[in-house]
Amino acid sequence: MRPEIYCSGRYCLDFSQIKTIKKDSEANTIIFEFKTRAEFLENPETGELQLYHINESPVTTVPFHDFDCLNAYFEEVVKDWDIFVTAKG
Repeated sequence: MRPEIYCSGRYCLDFSQIKTIKKDSEANTIIFEFKTRAEFLENPETGELQLYHINESPVTTVPFHDFDCLNAYFEEVVKDWDIFVTAKG
């Protein structure tokens, strides 16, 4: 299956594997729940994305240093994920 890669900085997500995205405002953290958990990073030698890691845990957290950054990223990633899900029908 071809991944639907979404990148923000060095961190990339496979949108097709996301089940839910939640926000923990008290801990300044976004929580991703995945169907399966795979990370893709850019290979500096080739410039292409490649599978970096498969984790047995279907949950990952992304901490933020402040609430404004958390909200900005959350709105961006949820909006883009929603567009992806809607397009896939």
